[in-house]
Amino acid sequence: MTEIITGFYDNRSDAQAALEQLLAAGFARDQITLNAKDENSDYVREEDAASYDHQRDEGGIWAMLKHFFFPDERRYLYSEGLSRGGTLLTVEAESHQIETARMIMEEYGSIDLPARAETWRQSGWPGFGATAPDGALLSPEHSAGGDIRENMEVITSDGVRIGTVDDLGDDQIRLAKNTSPDGVHHFVPLDWVDHVDEQVHLKRKAPEVQAVW
Repeated sequence: MTEIITGFYDNRSDAQAALEQLLAAGFARDQITLNAKDENSDYVREEDAASYDHQRDEGGIWAMLKHFFFPDERRYLYSEGLSRGGTLLTVEAESHQIETARMIMEEYGSIDLPARAETWRQSGWPGFGATAPDGALLSPEHSAGGDIRENMEVITSDGVRIGTVDDLGDDQIRLAKNTSPDGVHHFVPLDWVDHVDEQVHLKRKAPEVQAVW
């Protein structure tokens, strides 16, 4: 089982130090991603802005986090933190590496971002109750995860079979690589699930799903 482990840092230097320690602990460089606000982006957060404005930052922070398949709530929170100057460190850890990754991230000062968000709310940040980038009201993680089982077929809204379930994380489905069109694991966020019967049915069409693989 592979799981995405995240650490959020106020200082990029702390995130970089954690990255170097992960490498020293045996993690491969391609397992690790360091994300900070794109210095080449034209987006400048206004000092009196209540929240990060994804519409003014097209192709910026929000797009940068797309390939992690985070649920909208988490992606929204990370985008806010990045727009405030923070740095996000992510590790695609195998099952035997998960605890090590978490320990290293905490050792180098990973902050409790949900707790930090509470202080933002006190200053007027609208938080998760705001509208999502597509204009729809953000909603909690999909509850159908408990109905999803290994080897179930995953079907897009236009009827395309994109693979079968290998395993299930807290917020994403990992597709079996032997049923993948390119022979590698892909991940589908649980909040893309529309319903589950004998198969897992997604809300998104195949081109949209595969565009972020």
